[in-house]
Amino acid sequence: MKKQLMIVGIIVILLAVGLSGCNENTSNSDEDKLVGTWTRKDMYNGSIRITNYIFYTNKTFKITVSYKSEVFDFNGTWNITDNKIFLISEERTLTANYKFSEFNNDKTLILTDESGESVTLIRQ
Repeated sequence: MKKQLMIVGIIVILLAVGLSGCNENTSNSDEDKLVGTWTRKDMYNGSIRITNYIFYTNKTFKITVSYKSEVFDFNGTWNITDNKIFLISEERTLTANYKFSEFNNDKTLILTDESGESVTLIRQ
């Protein structure tokens, strides 16, 4: 009887340990993928314009545009809902569809606004 009770006790302990397991989420959510620095380089009026998008874990962002010798900063909050990203600042609110992908080993983020205009950003 003691032997059976001991076996049942060991089984209960093993089940408890096995079922509790590691509760870490190994999938990478879109919010986790977004956090970090993304860059876009393009030509604007004959000069290179560099735009850095920095998305923070506290759901704030900073966009820095460098053009010639000028630098402009925009700050605000971001949110992802229903496969759309919302960038909210004092100046405006931008709603865009987003898509993560890899091209030539670069991690890219494509934002397409409501007018259909797309911007491709490269993770730094």
